[in-house]
Amino acid sequence: MEFPAEYASRTNEGNSKSTTVFVGIVVNGRLDINLLRLKAQELVSQWPLLGGVVLTKTSPYTLAKGSNCDFKARRVDADVSNYIPFDFRVNTADLSSNIPWVSIELSGVDSIIHFDAISASELPPKAVFTLRVTVLNDSTLLGFRMPHYLADAQAMFDVVKAYCDLIAGRQLPMLVAPPDVEMPLSQLTKIDAQAPSSIQPIDCLEKVKICAADEVHSLGLWNSIRTAFGVLFAHFAQGLLQSTDFSERYIYLPKDLVCRLQIECQEELERTSLADVKLSKTDVIAAWYLKTAFRNVAGDDGPFDAMHTMNHRFSCDPPKPGSTYLKNSQYAMAIRWSSFKDFQSSSLAQVALAFRMAVMQNKQPSVIKTFHEFYEKHADSILSFGPEGNRIGFLSIYSSWSTFPFYDLDFSGALEKLDVPTTSEAGKVAFVHPSIYGPRGINIRPVTIVLKDGNGGFWLKSDLLRSAWKCMIKHE
Repeated sequence: MEFPAEYASRTNEGNSKSTTVFVGIVVNGRLDINLLRLKAQELVSQWPLLGGVVLTKTSPYTLAKGSNCDFKARRVDADVSNYIPFDFRVNTADLSSNIPWVSIELSGVDSIIHFDAISASELPPKAVFTLRVTVLNDSTLLGFRMPHYLADAQAMFDVVKAYCDLIAGRQLPMLVAPPDVEMPLSQLTKIDAQAPSSIQPIDCLEKVKICAADEVHSLGLWNSIRTAFGVLFAHFAQGLLQSTDFSERYIYLPKDLVCRLQIECQEELERTSLADVKLSKTDVIAAWYLKTAFRNVAGDDGPFDAMHTMNHRFSCDPPKPGSTYLKNSQYAMAIRWSSFKDFQSSSLAQVALAFRMAVMQNKQPSVIKTFHEFYEKHADSILSFGPEGNRIGFLSIYSSWSTFPFYDLDFSGALEKLDVPTTSEAGKVAFVHPSIYGPRGINIRPVTIVLKDGNGGFWLKSDLLRSAWKCMIKHE
């Protein structure tokens, strides 16, 4: 079956129209630029959507296939330790530690990896797919970029893996159009009439609200202007007050630490009537992050909101064997504490429980259907992140990429022939650097992206106020 020349996705999250997803990958060893270019061209040839463009004058946006391969490469005479402005290699002591590890401030990492691919004036980018390659003395940087309107974390991983598979000589699945080309996803979502549409209320969460689909976003131009003004004011304040200066860093949570926190939280629940509820590591990490980041912020009676992005692909039939599709299948759940003081007084286990309950409710097919209906109804509406009445600085967005095994990818098939591997790590992924860019560089903060590394630990990339970073143990 030939891939369609053009198509429109009937169900998509509106904010993704002007958002771009970037993934930078640090590979051990020097890769062959000519081979990387050849395999990028082959990827575009087999998956022609990647060589196309986003047509933004239609509603919904139209995705057109093409043959353009936006590939650029360069060589830099430097080691990765001198080129990337922070040390991402976790030593053995940190791996077995029960203490979080915090990096120095990141500065210019995106522009280093994604050179000539970041433009605030071109959102979404016209090219569906770009690849930037920087070959260093001991490492290779691969920078992938795609418009969020097409790609969520799942789709981005699928593209990176497909590229890796081509390098390894493996066959790719056939790329097909996503299921919502023919009809909206709200009509395709399978619903069990016997399944509950909501979870039972829990006493210890009586001051926590799990928002419905039409409450997750604020509608209208005024809310959008208010959000943008608040973010811009925060940027302006950076030059006036150091305490309001946002700083981007990485936090590394060793496997043993996460396991210990998960056990402690689970034991607290088992001392109540909630022993049947099983907390995931993601629940506990999200709770730890919020409790730590906002620990020293003065309490007040205003609301506190947390958003957690999810993926709804599981609610539809999978593609036929031997085929796959690319689509932004993201939707966002929101949790609101009635007051920031209530959030601060909640235990780590209670916050993790709030995330678990929200995930359980928002995975119900009937709830997913309401999200589809909301996004389809408001395809051309102006949406802002966060429930009505959310406050700048008291709305945190959490995105877990921990299910995508980036660190298992192997690019050793592209090593330069003259670059004789000195270790078994040559060609292996050493680090993964995700980024999400909002319209005109206006990004709600804090946003946290979580990835799992090859040692079972977790990297959290976040932007927090300097005052918040003081709450965490630094390693500089």
